[in-house]
Amino acid sequence: MSVVSTDPTTVQLSWSGSSVAAGYRVWVRNVNNGSQATADENIIRGTTNGITYLCVTAVNGTAESGKSNCVLAPRPAGS
Repeated sequence: MSVVSTDPTTVQLSWSGSSVAAGYRVWVRNVNNGSQATADENIIRGTTNGITYLCVTAVNGTAESGKSNCVLAPRPAGS
């Protein structure tokens, strides 16, 4: 998984796909308050997504993989 900051609050995630995944679920959490990660309700069909947190799982029907390694976005220059 890789992450690029696109502005002070948004990042673009990219990851390697799986040939058996029908889609991906993005996981988010607030790193400032230590909250637990929660899954975004949307299923992503491609291997990129703009988001403010940074884990994915592969999904196929009711099957779902474990979470990918989670990453923090680098702060944009000047922030």
